[in-house]
Amino acid sequence: MLKLSRLNPIIAFIQQLFRPPTFPEPEKTRAAHWLYLFLWLFIGLLLLLTIPLFFSSNQLGAFVRLRFIYIQSALILVFCGGLILVRAGFVRSISVAILLLVYGGTVYAHVYVFQTIHDPSVIGYFALMPLA
Repeated sequence: MLKLSRLNPIIAFIQQLFRPPTFPEPEKTRAAHWLYLFLWLFIGLLLLLTIPLFFSSNQLGAFVRLRFIYIQSALILVFCGGLILVRAGFVRSISVAILLLVYGGTVYAHVYVFQTIHDPSVIGYFALMPLA
C-alpha cells in the first residue's frame, strides 16, 4: 500500500505547477495570474478537442484528422512553453503572443475555413476582450 507521506512531494509539485507565479510588482503578478488561467484553459480546451480525433467514428477523413492532430498538438506545446515563459517573467511578451494567436486563429477560421462571419466561432473575438 502506498503511504501518504510518499505522495507529499508529488502533491506539492502538482500544486506548484498549477499555482501562478508571483512577482515583486503587483500589476505583473495580477497579469501573470490571469494569463496563467487562460493558458491552462486553452490547453484544456485543446486537449478536449484533440482526443475525439483519435477515434475512427469521426466524420473527418484520415488526412484531415491527422492534420488537425498535428496542429492542435503544436498549439498545446506552444501554450505549455508560454506557461514556462510566464514563470520566467516574460508576462508582457507572452500576453501579446497569446492575443495574436487567438486573434489569428479566429480570423483564419472565418476567412479561409468557413468563409463567413455568421458562425459560432465568432465567440473567439469575445475571448480576446478579457485578454486585452
